[in-house]
Amino acid sequence: MPEIPRSDRRAWCEATWTRLRPRRLPGVGPASHAWLRAPGSLTRALVATCPGRFSVRVLRQGRGPALPTEAGLLDNGPARTTLIREVGLNCDSETWVFARTVIPAHDLRGPALGLTMLGQRPLGEVLFSD
Repeated sequence: MPEIPRSDRRAWCEATWTRLRPRRLPGVGPASHAWLRAPGSLTRALVATCPGRFSVRVLRQGRGPALPTEAGLLDNGPARTTLIREVGLNCDSETWVFARTVIPAHDLRGPALGLTMLGQRPLGEVLFSD
């Protein structure tokens, strides 16, 4: 799996994580809140809602360190090597969802190694079909 070149890494802002409650968060509209709370595969929901052609555009994929908040959620410790996959989930040519997946490299063994070779296939399709 290729390393994400240092010159190609974005300067990321850390996410602010919050628990999703039945009541909407300030600034989140009803439709967005419904998407966030929906059970099951977001990919399936996007495919079902998209009136045109659904596609995945891989923006970048390779090895790199998780952001500090990601590492904390993964119990991965500081700056361990992970697979980072960033994609746009598109309806026609419009990106509806930006997705960032971070998987510790030590978990990519056996069948999970296939996650490094998804190409344009959505991760949600793989996870919810297995």
